[in-house]
Amino acid sequence: MSGRKYHVVKITSSGLGDAIKAMLAGAVYSEVADRTLIVDWRRSRYSDSGENTFYSLFNLKNIESTSEIPNTGDVRPQSWDSRLDLSMHQAYVQDGWESWDREKVIAHYSINFDIIDYEEEVTVSWDFDQIGKLLRHFPECQNIAQLFHYSAQKFLDVAPDIEREFINHRSKLPERYLGVHIRYTNEFAENKGLVEKSRYFEVIKKAVGRASQPFFLACDNEAVQRELVYRYPNAIVIEKWFSESGAPLHLNENCPDKLANAQSALTDILLLAHSSHLICNPNSCFSECAQYFSPHFPQSIRSVLPRRRYANAAAALQGKLSRLRSLW
Repeated sequence: MSGRKYHVVKITSSGLGDAIKAMLAGAVYSEVADRTLIVDWRRSRYSDSGENTFYSLFNLKNIESTSEIPNTGDVRPQSWDSRLDLSMHQAYVQDGWESWDREKVIAHYSINFDIIDYEEEVTVSWDFDQIGKLLRHFPECQNIAQLFHYSAQKFLDVAPDIEREFINHRSKLPERYLGVHIRYTNEFAENKGLVEKSRYFEVIKKAVGRASQPFFLACDNEAVQRELVYRYPNAIVIEKWFSESGAPLHLNENCPDKLANAQSALTDILLLAHSSHLICNPNSCFSECAQYFSPHFPQSIRSVLPRRRYANAAAALQGKLSRLRSLW
């Protein structure tokens, strides 16, 4: 593996949407910096055996890549020196952080995307927050969303079995259809604000009315899904395992098949992506990723926002990015 430089993208313990966005940001950095891309999703929440689950979900294209991680100490940030075999979560726990501070953790475990000419053989990132720093290399992209969409369209194909599952469910829907994504778990409510299900139902009723036209529903709460399917028997859903505790599906150790859970989640994303209109809480990375896989980008979106401070999330994120730059 000598003579080449590599960029490794690590996975955290967060959800599939966060992991996809981090991968998309890392792919763009690899292209700009002329590095071979390594996506390391070993020891993720989507596997009990420790295999690299990325390649059970996706195939890379149009970029030089490998699944073999170099055994080297020539790495940046130095926090990964001689321990590239660890997951991001393992490194974080091993280092004994007392509390989560996203800005400091990014500065400690991710390279600075402003710098594309690191001399080290290996660079590492785990976040997606810095992708805006790469916009200057892509004048055709007017904003971060367009750059994420560029990355998804250029570098990612889904695995064949997921493509087949998508085609199977897509055949049950009309050419133009409504997509609905509902997040209704305890963790999401605590971190990003709860949207009452009555508000979702109100928006869906206005969009669907009494029409019998099928629409696609992706939901992480079994009771809410059951109620919606009862109201709208023509709603198309993917059968999946649900958490009884109200915890996110990816945070429950009782899930009998974590990889199948991820595969059904990715199929949900694809079906949301191909809808002509999308009803969702835009604070969800899951809904956001659907837009990046969409052939209709930018999608027509009906936002259902919580009544709390999270409506100003975009402004808050810009402030975080400004503070983050000061840490390097």
